[in-house]
Amino acid sequence: MAREGIYVGGKEIKQRYVGTKLVREKRIRVLELFGKRVIASPSYGENVMHIYDYAFGFQNNSIDDVRFIGKTESNVIPVTLERGYSNNHIKARFRTTEDFEKAKSLFNSSNGETYMSFYSTWR
Repeated sequence: MAREGIYVGGKEIKQRYVGTKLVREKRIRVLELFGKRVIASPSYGENVMHIYDYAFGFQNNSIDDVRFIGKTESNVIPVTLERGYSNNHIKARFRTTEDFEKAKSLFNSSNGETYMSFYSTWR
């Protein structure tokens, strides 16, 4: 039987350390909501990436449910999406500089469009 989680005082423990070594981390289950060919443009100094879909736009996609972006389910980056100035534009705000740097290398649009998948958490 698989363990659902570790709880202490009614709160779930997501990471467990022995000294400085991480010995257990709760696995995040993600579900792909949609994927698109996009142009990604990083905004330096803000940890924000501007994402453009000029073919179909984002008006038919529920970006409020998106919690991660990535190329594959095993390699996702946590993100907060915001509507941009048009239906073709959204802004991805990253929590850390490391996540922003990872996204810049993963979604390099200097040679044109790149494929990006949008994920939500799955319970």
